[in-house]
Amino acid sequence: MRKHSKNPYAKLRKKARTAFAKWIVKRDGGVCVTCGKSGNQAGHYIHRDCLDFNEKANSCQCSRCNLWLRGNLPKYTIYLEKKYGYGIVQELDRLSWKNRYFKVSELNEIIEKYGDNKSKQKKNGLSGNSKVQKMHGAI
Repeated sequence: MRKHSKNPYAKLRKKARTAFAKWIVKRDGGVCVTCGKSGNQAGHYIHRDCLDFNEKANSCQCSRCNLWLRGNLPKYTIYLEKKYGYGIVQELDRLSWKNRYFKVSELNEIIEKYGDNKSKQKKNGLSGNSKVQKMHGAI
């Protein structure tokens, strides 16, 4: 059985990661970006703490692609370059080597920005149809 941390920082970070992951899945319409099937996880292109809350480095993935195929990186790479343009993979790799420690205030801001609250989603441009959001650049 997995132990739950008593550390308040760890609990806050987990809450921020959960809020961000739910936001990512909602942003991508619950569709896995690598295979097109239904997805419910936020897959990281590169797994490093400094990119945990980077919107470009995280996308909706199904459990098969995210866990069993370890991110399905060949297809994930193609997706990222189509969405953000050539050079995004190099940019994420460069960013991934920077040391990053999120302060408590930053984690609270992440929870506030990405939290599961309908009024916050409207404020952040996440209400309604995801196809319409993509057309208007809300994503």
